[in-house]
Amino acid sequence: MAVVNDMKITDRVKFLDKIPYLDLLNITHKCDIGWLVIKKYGISNQLALPNKLFEYALSGLPIISSKLNNVVRVIKKYNLGIVVEETDINEQKRAIKKIQQLNFNIDKKIIKRKFTWPVQHNLFIDTVNGK
Repeated sequence: MAVVNDMKITDRVKFLDKIPYLDLLNITHKCDIGWLVIKKYGISNQLALPNKLFEYALSGLPIISSKLNNVVRVIKKYNLGIVVEETDINEQKRAIKKIQQLNFNIDKKIIKRKFTWPVQHNLFIDTVNGK
């Protein structure tokens, strides 16, 4: 919250309590940026491919993400946003400003063709069946 106060953007940044998942999706669609800055402590976080990445992409939100290997690959391949150091608040501030200046045009058609469950389900089944 201190960063939000320092940047004088309290009128545009909201911190919410727990929200039911379906309600959260409605809020996500109204956002300007998807925040995916996750500490890379532990192997699970280092190899993570969070659902939020796909929620943000399907919502057409540009993403600011920490340097998690799998997330970085997806963000770079599909031009979904900016990757930052999780501990560098100044870099994160610059990323916010850059996203505000750039017109990120997330191609939701490509995201839907690649990352929705019907597509991934078929890939999963093929993998399980050794194809």
